[in-house]
Amino acid sequence: MTVWNNGTLMVDKPIPKELSERILELFDNCPGVYVEGQTINFEDTPDFCLNESEELQKLLAKDGISLQTGTLVEYYGDYDGYYVWTGSKFESMDHEQYAVYALTDEELCNILRGRGYCVCKDSSTSEK
Repeated sequence: MTVWNNGTLMVDKPIPKELSERILELFDNCPGVYVEGQTINFEDTPDFCLNESEELQKLLAKDGISLQTGTLVEYYGDYDGYYVWTGSKFESMDHEQYAVYALTDEELCNILRGRGYCVCKDSSTSEK
């Protein structure tokens, strides 16, 4: 299976130099992976299965840094899709799944109304 990654993971604080070095080691110091400010970038890099990697989250958490929800890395090759950080893990999504995920609440409600559904917000649930 040949899969490549392209994209940027965003974090909530600048990444210190020491942590940046550990992150690069985690990704085998691949030339297409680099850390800058509040981003971890992948440029046409060989597959790193982010959806299976808890190591990155653990490294960041030690320094009190969190990945931003919705941050994603696209993968392509034999399979196409996205690794999306959903707040607790990376989820692998194909293009159709990501299109639905990326809709705002208003856009999703408008689609459902257009299909004849009555849509109302449950006040007991928290905001997205």
